[in-house]
Amino acid sequence: MTEPTPDGAVQDPKVYNLTIKERMYLLQALPPSGNYADVCVVKGIADRVDMKDEESKKYGIKPVQGGLSTNPEFDGLTFEYSFSEKELGSIKKAFEQMESVAQINVGNANLYKMFVVEG
Repeated sequence: MTEPTPDGAVQDPKVYNLTIKERMYLLQALPPSGNYADVCVVKGIADRVDMKDEESKKYGIKPVQGGLSTNPEFDGLTFEYSFSEKELGSIKKAFEQMESVAQINVGNANLYKMFVVEG
């Protein structure tokens, strides 16, 4: 799917390969509230990235103190996601807000690098 840029050109969405843990950290980074338009964008991201019950069982995902535990056999497994420029803007904004209040940590630092530093 392509989307028009402000100058009317059509741009393909960017594709990212996210691990199981990165998917969960991305969901935690997204703001839980905002204006209606922002919430709609965030909901669209969350609906695609969120781990479904059958996936949680398949990959052995369990909550543990301080994060998530997965079956080590699936640690390197990645899932491909495409994000529109609008979605990327929301993700970047969320991580920039986290950075401004020193909430970047070992778990989400790679996502910060992926979406903010490398863009």
